[in-house]
Parts: sequence; C-alpha cells; structure tokens
Amino acid sequence: MLLRRASLVRLWLLGLTFLVGVMNAATGFPQGESRCDFTDGICESWTSSECSTVCGCFKAVQARNTTDGPIRDHTKGTEDGWYGAAVFASGTWISQKPAVFHRTTQGPFCFTGWYHVSGLQSAVLIFAATALTRRGASYLPEETVFLKAEFSQTRLWQKVVYEEDRSANVTIFISSSSALNSVVGLDDLSIVPGKCPPANQDGSCTFNYNDQCGYTSSSSKGSWYLKKRYSFPQTGMVADDHTTGTSDGGYIYHRVEANKTTSAVLTSPTLAKPAKPTRCLRFFYYAVKGSSGLEVSVESQRDVSGLSNNFRNLRNVSKPVWNRYRTSLVPNRWYPAEASFSVGEKHWLNFRCFLDTPIKDPFFCAVDDVEVSDCSVEGQQFGCDFDNGSMCGWGSSSDPGLIRWTVSDLAGGRPLALRKDRTTGSPLGGFVYAENKALEVAKARLSSPALDSSWNGVACLSFWHYTVVNGITTSVTLTVTSASGDVFWSSNGELKKSWSHQVILLQLQDLKDGPPQRVFLDASLNTSLIAVDDLVLSFGHCPSYQNGLSCDFERGPCTWTSTLRTRNLATWRIQSGSVRTSLAHPHVDHTHNSTMGSYMFLSALARAYGQRAELVS
Repeated sequence: MLLRRASLVRLWLLGLTFLVGVMNAATGFPQGESRCDFTDGICESWTSSECSTVCGCFKAVQARNTTDGPIRDHTKGTEDGWYGAAVFASGTWISQKPAVFHRTTQGPFCFTGWYHVSGLQSAVLIFAATALTRRGASYLPEETVFLKAEFSQTRLWQKVVYEEDRSANVTIFISSSSALNSVVGLDDLSIVPGKCPPANQDGSCTFNYNDQCGYTSSSSKGSWYLKKRYSFPQTGMVADDHTTGTSDGGYIYHRVEANKTTSAVLTSPTLAKPAKPTRCLRFFYYAVKGSSGLEVSVESQRDVSGLSNNFRNLRNVSKPVWNRYRTSLVPNRWYPAEASFSVGEKHWLNFRCFLDTPIKDPFFCAVDDVEVSDCSVEGQQFGCDFDNGSMCGWGSSSDPGLIRWTVSDLAGGRPLALRKDRTTGSPLGGFVYAENKALEVAKARLSSPALDSSWNGVACLSFWHYTVVNGITTSVTLTVTSASGDVFWSSNGELKKSWSHQVILLQLQDLKDGPPQRVFLDASLNTSLIAVDDLVLSFGHCPSYQNGLSCDFERGPCTWTSTLRTRNLATWRIQSGSVRTSLAHPHVDHTHNSTMGSYMFLSALARAYGQRAELVS
C-alpha cells in the first residue's frame, strides 16, 4: 500500500511538472554538471512536496542543529555542513504521504547522489526516473525505479548512480516514507549530460548498475554471468544481492543445471603494480550445498630466466589466496570472506567455483561486494611483543610522580604475579607491566614512538591486557589518550584476570590541536598489576573480525539474521555512523569505542505489545 501511494504521488507530480519540462526543453537545459548540496537551502532546480499534517517534505538542515539523523553532512563531512532531510509532522499517528523531492531535466544524463538512512525503524526510500512517452494520440508515463529498498541496516552516507538513456524530458523522483524516529538525508545530488563514466577497474566492485568492473569469464567449462537489476532469477539462484539486500542490486554468478559437474573461473581486470606489496581482499559469497568449492588465487607474469629484457622468459605464476571446500563453505546465505596476499608486479585475481559430484538440483555460486585494497600500513613498525626484552620504540614516561612500565623478566622472577606471556603462552616470552603495591592510586604512562604529519586520519590500536588485583579496594583503569588530553578509549572497570583483547579505532584527524605526535596508554592503579602484550599501533582502519559465528557487525550482520517477520514483531537492525537521536542508545560501539563503529540493536514499535524478536545464526 505504501509503495502504491508513493507511485500515485509521483504520477500526480509528473502531471504538474510536465508543462515545466516542455518549457525548459524549449529554452534549453543548462549544459554541464548541475549540483545540489543544500548549502543555500533547497536548490532552485529541485522541488519538494508541500509540508503538511498529512504529507512529508524535504528541508535543508544544518547538521549541528538537528536532533535526529547524521551529525555530519556528506559535502564537507562536518557539523557545519548542510543536507536535505525528509521531514514529517510530529505528534500524529495518521498515515502520512511520502516526502517527495523531484526535478525535471533533459535526457540522456548521469545522475549521482548520496543518501543516509538512520533511526529506530527503516524508511522506504525510492529513487525513480519517469518520462511521458507518446503512444498514439496520448502521452503515457514510463517509469524506471532505480533504487527501492527497505533498509535493515543503517549505515554511513551511501552513493547511488543512475544512467538515463532516454532522449526526453525526464523527472527524477526521490521519495521517503515516514518511519518511527527515523531520518532520511540527501546530499550532493548531481546531474551531468551524457553517459556515466565507467566504474574503476581496480578490482573492487559491487556489480550494480549493470557494470561488472572489468571482470571477465573465459573458462571453457563454464562462465560467470552478471545478475542484472530486476532480472528474474533462475531456479536455485538467490533473489537479493548483498550490497542492497534487494532484487534491485546485482551480483556475479555461475550456475549449471542439475546432475552436472562444473568448474568456472572469474578473472579480474589486470591490476597495477601496487605501491606496497601487501594487498587485502574482502568479498561476500553465496553457495549451495554439495561437493563444491570456491577458491581465489592471484596470478602474475614473472621472469623465470633471470636474463635481460631481450631474453626474458615470462611465465604466469599463480599463488593461492583463499579457499573453502565442501563442508567449510557456509551454504545458502551471503557470507563474508577476507584474506591478504603479497604481490610486487601487475597481477589479476582468479575466482574459481566448482562442483565435483553432480547433485539433483541446479548448482549455483555467486560473489558480491569485492574489495581490493592496500593493507600495508604506516605503523606496522610500531608493534611489539616484548619477547626479546625490547620495548620496540615504546617508552615509559619518566615524569616525577609516575610509576614505570617495565619489560618482564620471567626467568628472573619478575613479576611474581604473572608467569606467562600472551604471545607464546609460556615463561619464555615477555610483556610490559606496571605494578603498584601501595594503597594510593598511582599513574603509569606508556608512550608510542613519534608520529609524523602523515598520521592525519584514522589509526588502529590493538593490544592484550591482563590485570592482577590484591584487595577489594583496588582500582585499575586503562586509558588511551593523545598529548593534548583527547581520550580515545577508557576501560571503565572492564579489566579481567585473563589475557583480553582490545581493538580501538583512533580518530586522529578531528583533534583540536591537529594530529598527535604520540599516542599514550595510561594506567591508574593501586595494590595491583596490569600487563600489556602484543601491542600494535597502525595507520588505517581496524580489521573486521568475522570468523565462524563471531561478528563485530562492522561490515554487516555476518551469518546472523532476524528470522521472525510479522507485523507485531520487533526487528534486529544494524546501527553505524555518526547519528543523533532522542532515543536512548549507545553513543559508541564496543569494537572500536567509536561513533564510526557498528552494533546490532532491537527495533520495536513503542505502542505495540506482545512483540518478540529472534537473532539466529
């Protein structure tokens, strides 16, 4: 019913804007890019539905002045930036018409935009392009919906791209339904005459917009195919892609009929020689049960002769990167895969999907959301396992009044309270520790090596900690700070008498005094000991830990799904990104202790009773 109401609103507005479109066609549309970033309010070229008690509308809002929604715009990425927000009358429970934002322009053109969805429930967001086409003596509307989804995940600003090939006056419609405590934001809407530029052929691909990013299949035994938007899936295929979670999205797949064996290779475009040899690969796969497998290898051309250029003997050299076979493949759901590999020249990736033993049903495997990136980080040298008696450039502050961090000497009996390190799990290894036997709380500061100006972004601090307390009045706290006092993370009494892992995302670019020269690990303690081992400070985002049934929800729900879907049931959703809301909620996630991290939360209508929810792996 909701989608039907939205469609009727679009058709009604199309009738109003058709005459405007004809007039614009007579005078000519502006050549070049037309962009709307809401800095000066609702852009003149765009029109919003009228705000009322029965209909929503779009308004330009400044991020810092909102009570709900993203706290940063997309254009500037700051609180001072502006974006367009879908607004609905508050204090009413009557059904409201969607908020609609539209513009008429001359095709063909390339439309791009950014959207943000956040809140307790998911609004239905629709992007559509409609044109009046002459059929006989009358004009009839012809509509293309290029994004339509009820999002189960609220994320960061996301991009939408649409290429319009009709040579006609086309109206772009963006409509958002009303949902409880939810906000839909728009920013940086752009229309450029002509075709959209092709996707980058850097190995990363979402396989949306009918673009397979240079991936090809030339296997003699079987081929991979692009599942296009709105195409009807064949028997055994999954209907929804991973990127959008709907049938609107695309993925790349291999399929054979029942009672057959198969082997098909999907090859990436040739990737340039990387600036650093270590590369990271992430993707999602979908497979069915059977004696099947999926494997990834990296292939490159190497000189195996050792001679000069005139006599070089180039051969293709292949190395395995990742594989899953038979029972280790998680079937019948989109499942994450991560791996790293080293390569020092031009190269390409091969995805091979195969079935050794025929099965009675059609066989199907698919890949989506491939990410190839540089995972060599500036701060790899800032790691330390303390096993050789060295602190690897980390240092204990010598300021008066502070106790010292000391490298353990387990063979010599120091310290007595902890006899095994974390790295080796034996007395042969080492760790760094601070100990205070007095009742008065004292502080110990462990400082990182000096950071240069290139550390202006995000960094990741990973370490293991162990606490030994000697009395009920003991107080132990760990804090990660910058030199200017910015607190990145605090333990808040969560320390344990066991080796416990902590991963912290450090936002270095937003500090009031600029990027820090050092990062500090501060301990406040009395009548206790605290030890740290396997300490690594690296530049760049923290890795995502999604293994087996474990999930940090940074890249989606992993294998966890909300299985109960009826009107009176609550829903599990993923919250991520910087958002404001008047509802009680965690301000940071657990994984990174940051507003940029993700977590799963339970969404339910406040006035509905007897609701249930299940989260099942």
